[in-house]
Amino acid sequence: MHVTSAGFIGPGRGSPPEALAVAAEYGVDLTGHRSQVITSEILHVAGAAIVMDVRQRAALLSRYGVSAGRVLLLGDFDPEPIDTRTVPDPVDQPRAAFEASYARIARCVDAMAQAVRPGR
Repeated sequence: MHVTSAGFIGPGRGSPPEALAVAAEYGVDLTGHRSQVITSEILHVAGAAIVMDVRQRAALLSRYGVSAGRVLLLGDFDPEPIDTRTVPDPVDQPRAAFEASYARIARCVDAMAQAVRPGR
């Protein structure tokens, strides 16, 4: 499986210090990561697009014509009870917001990986 990160905000931005520190606790090195804007080409080769909120999902469906079945909301995989399907973006917030967001992302990714694991 190959994973690519892309979004709706300008290209070339590095991760903030809080993101680097919290990601490192999960064994992820974001020092070389730079943002890139989603494109039709990226979506064309993707088997699925995983988004953080329903507005992002709607944008992919309307702007890029991606079929609804190929756009998944990461928060829907959360194995814990949730108040919202949205995984909040912690940018410009204190470290605690990154910790909460990354913990939720980790739970959701683990559950999603179990759901799509071959042989299930």
